[in-house]
Amino acid sequence: MSLVDQLMQGLSLMVLGMGIVLSFLGLLIGAMKLVSWLVVTVADDEPDELAPAFSVAPRTPGTRPDAALIAVLSAAVSKYRQGRS
Repeated sequence: MSLVDQLMQGLSLMVLGMGIVLSFLGLLIGAMKLVSWLVVTVADDEPDELAPAFSVAPRTPGTRPDAALIAVLSAAVSKYRQGRS
């Protein structure tokens, strides 16, 4: 097999591989758009019941943070520092 034949075979394999990847990515994008469209059309318009529980309320200046929040944050920082050393 000559060098030109090997180069042509390598080029054809490269084009075939890139074509397969491109077609797979196109199918993936199409599937994602289809699922997105389905979620938008099927989803309820009711707000989520758990959403307010996880939202962070803005603090007004001069208010102190909750003691439980400070304890949780302190424990998390302590645990993080123990793992780093």
